[in-house]
Amino acid sequence: MNICVYGASSSTIDKIYIQEVERLGEVIAERGHGVVFGGGASGCMGAAARGARRRGGAVLGVAPTFFNVDGVLFPDCTDFISTETMRERKYYLEEKSDGFVISPGGIGTFDEFFEILTLKQLGRHNKPIVIFNVNG
Repeated sequence: MNICVYGASSSTIDKIYIQEVERLGEVIAERGHGVVFGGGASGCMGAAARGARRRGGAVLGVAPTFFNVDGVLFPDCTDFISTETMRERKYYLEEKSDGFVISPGGIGTFDEFFEILTLKQLGRHNKPIVIFNVNG
């Protein structure tokens, strides 16, 4: 099973969020599942990937080519899909995942959450969606 983790790309958020999402990545890998994420090296995105890789889990990053600048992308993905647009990125995040976890984030995370929730409501998928409530 591949679990998509949506979350902040910024590391300027409370460290409890990053720590808990990193642990989430570890648990996903420990249970034999892979992490699918937006490809970023920082914030909750990078935390989920680091945690999964630490436990030997598969990590699929998906990001547009314009993110391919020094230090932005997570360097240790087991697989990576480069896209031309953000819209195409969201398509692959959905297609390659069997479920979704919404971790702390900002506008981009809200955008991803509402799109995947809307698609579920419209019957376009029946995959589970979990909101990872860290620190209340």
